[in-house]
This record gives sequence, C-alpha cells and structure tokens, in this order.
Amino acid sequence: MEKGIYLEAARIPVATALPNPTAPHGKMHSYLVYRDGKGNERVIRGGPYSWWDAASGGDIKVEIDVPLEHSRDKYAPDEVRGSRPSRKLDLGGAVGGRGLGRHDEGGQADP
Repeated sequence: MEKGIYLEAARIPVATALPNPTAPHGKMHSYLVYRDGKGNERVIRGGPYSWWDAASGGDIKVEIDVPLEHSRDKYAPDEVRGSRPSRKLDLGGAVGGRGLGRHDEGGQADP
C-alpha cells in the first residue's frame, strides 16, 4: 500500500448475547497504521486488554509504534492486508504530520 498513515477498523470479538454469543454484532474498533510503502506497518492503538476489562470498565492498554503483526490488531489467519476497512489520512503532504514525531535525516525533531 501507499506510504502514509491510515485509519483502519477491525471487528470487535466480544460475546453479544445468549444463546449465540459469537453472533455478528457490527461493532468495530479503530486504530492508526503507519505504512512505509515498503510493506512495513506500525500501529498506534488503545483498547481494553481483555474482555473482562471491556465489560467492567477496566484499564486501557496502549500500543505505540508496534509492528502490526505484533499488535492486538494483527490480522487473523484468514485475513489479508486490505481486507479491513481502511482510509489513508490526508495530512497535507506531511507523512508524519505536525506533532506526530516527525524527524529529519539527522534525527532532529521538525518544528
């Protein structure tokens, strides 16, 4: 995929109701993916660590600059890149966007 920051969404795998707790419910979780245009993808996301945290209002686990394949949002074995709803964000030509940790070639932060 083209280099940039994408808003992507995945189905939330939660129990919905008895007698069929795995029935589709249509709820989605959104997260950001940075794609470098060479096949590498890194994630910034936050969400409950477990179904119990989700149900009880527990802690939020945050992942910043984690490879997508190591994230809680990694693709399931039956998914492929591009199979989830995704939209490239228009950041006015700045791939990292102002305030999103852009650095120049020497490692200095952009103003």
